[in-house]
Amino acid sequence: FKPVTLTVFVNDALVGTLSVDRERADHTIRFATTHNPVIKCVADSGWQYRGDPREFGVNVASVLATPSNEEQGVLPRLVSRGVREQDNVLFISNLSNGQKNRALQLADIGLNPIALGSGSNVKMFEYLAAGLPTVTTKFGARGLRIDDGTHAVVRGFPRFKESLVELAHDTALQQRLATHGRQYMVDTYDWRHASRQFSALLVNLAGTH
Repeated sequence: FKPVTLTVFVNDALVGTLSVDRERADHTIRFATTHNPVIKCVADSGWQYRGDPREFGVNVASVLATPSNEEQGVLPRLVSRGVREQDNVLFISNLSNGQKNRALQLADIGLNPIALGSGSNVKMFEYLAAGLPTVTTKFGARGLRIDDGTHAVVRGFPRFKESLVELAHDTALQQRLATHGRQYMVDTYDWRHASRQFSALLVNLAGTH
């Protein structure tokens, strides 16, 4: 890893300079409370980054809104080097559990447009457990016994965007998905439920010997 100097700007105002000498280093820069901040990093000319720009050493993309902004339902736009800035796109990576939970609470709809991969999508468990109305592909919902229109909206890519728009304008459907999706998680995957199942299995095994 070649050492790099990063200059950090918030809303085009210089707030600090960092010297990074290893990959995935954690650094903190404090700045005054700013509504909807745009955070940018400018590296010295010797730095050539290869890979996902959201995962480079100084992770400005892990910053979430201040408590006052959270109360207003506002997330700041965070822009990392190499990420194309768009008004309707917010890149956030490497969240702590607390930050992730706040993001889920602020969200209106969860999306799971997955077509490849292995195992179950953990994000689906998190979306449903948070009571977040979700649009997912059938592949994205693998491993879960969910019903389309009851626990989540399950759609293929030809109708994925259309289903998202429909859900965004249907508050009754949002409420139904949020209620039944979370209840499914509580009834099926809550530790108390899993513990009871495991205890019953142990008792059954003990009784057969």
